[in-house]
Amino acid sequence: MTTDQQQIIVRDPFPMKRSVDVVAAVPWDKVQSVFVDLFYDDPANGVAVQSSLSFSKTDPAPKNFSVELRDPNLRRVAYEVTLLFNDGKMAQIPRSFTLDARIFVRSDMHGHKIVSIRPQAANFEDLKIKQVVVNTKYEDLGNGLSYNSQSTITKPGDTASFEFDYVDPNQSKYNYQASVQFTNGMSRDSEWQSSDAPDLVIPVT
Repeated sequence: MTTDQQQIIVRDPFPMKRSVDVVAAVPWDKVQSVFVDLFYDDPANGVAVQSSLSFSKTDPAPKNFSVELRDPNLRRVAYEVTLLFNDGKMAQIPRSFTLDARIFVRSDMHGHKIVSIRPQAANFEDLKIKQVVVNTKYEDLGNGLSYNSQSTITKPGDTASFEFDYVDPNQSKYNYQASVQFTNGMSRDSEWQSSDAPDLVIPVT
């Protein structure tokens, strides 16, 4: 462009921002330090952002993690927590995920997973698909954890999510089962399967 203006304003082509506040809600009479590592990844758009935050009794104020989004639908932020106690003990919370605007760090918190669920890329109308029903569950009865969810997908671009807490990184697989339901009233049901994939793609063909 050609202009006679003395000032040129270049506006942000990606104004969307994902922001997460991290709050250390721990007993400071027992905890010496809290370290939180945060990660945001969007490989399709070449975005990889990482930040490390620290908290202590003399610096307990909430802190912020933010990233400019290229894909407005990709809002999942990963985080890992390390707590150092006054008696020298250390606790590590395995990699977790959030879609919320805040993370509350507690000394007794579990790991938290968010599984993104979407159908295989296909034309539902051509395949005469009415909807896809996905059942998901996670159980760790030894630690008193049990989660169940059902998601209904009616369009190829629809997404859903399944969230659950877990304690043992070696026992973090979830189970899922899908039913592809057609406009003629018929359906094709899959067997229950286990997975630890953070992005679950359901076959429809």
